[in-house]
Amino acid sequence: MFLHNLVLAYLYLAFINNTLINTSKQEFNMKIESSKEKELLFLKYAATDIPYKDIANKMLLSRHTIDDYRNSLYEKFAVKSRIGLVLLA
Repeated sequence: MFLHNLVLAYLYLAFINNTLINTSKQEFNMKIESSKEKELLFLKYAATDIPYKDIANKMLLSRHTIDDYRNSLYEKFAVKSRIGLVLLA
């Protein structure tokens, strides 16, 4: 009986874990899909060591626009730093 309950508990936890992972992936994919093309390009550059000023130059945008993209992505993905963005990229 103990082993039976243990197996049921394991299967239940595996189900919950899988559900949470899939939900997180779905939410992440929805956030990516809702991102603008320029934001995604910015994210690609932000995942490198290129300074924001140089990213602005490469994208032919103002530094203010780059800051807006950065802040939008920080908010969208609930991160607080460039490192957080890089981990998502």
